[in-house]
Amino acid sequence: MMRAAPIRSLPILLLFASIRCVGQHDTLPDGVDLSRCALCHSCKEPTHENPCLRPCERPPESATVTLSATAVPDVLVLGQLSELYVPVVFPHKIHMDMESMADGCNVCHHHNPPGRILACRECHGGPSNQENLKQPSLKGAYHRQCLSCHR
Repeated sequence: MMRAAPIRSLPILLLFASIRCVGQHDTLPDGVDLSRCALCHSCKEPTHENPCLRPCERPPESATVTLSATAVPDVLVLGQLSELYVPVVFPHKIHMDMESMADGCNVCHHHNPPGRILACRECHGGPSNQENLKQPSLKGAYHRQCLSCHR
């Protein structure tokens, strides 16, 4: 049986917009610190099919999101990356109603001031910060959030 190739061998943009995996086999750009992969991946050789993503840390203060389900839109159009991708119609209400979202809004909206829900782009609007890989770009945040369930 053929084993899936490690993610690092695929010429794709991983979860962080400024770290590109290039080349064949185990070839990576010079200067990439593989030990930093463990910040987000729980296995040594993540694959596209099984990225082994660790849960994102959620600070305790994020539990302050207390809006009712009727106060938020049923559907959102995620079009901030429309220069790269077709906008995504995101069924917000369906996701809110899922049992896996029992921990509330802070499952997705994890850094919010009391009484306000920030748009993803407010924290993830810029390019990836190589000094803080726990705060990916908007593309990385969308991929990480979605890939935790949709593989």
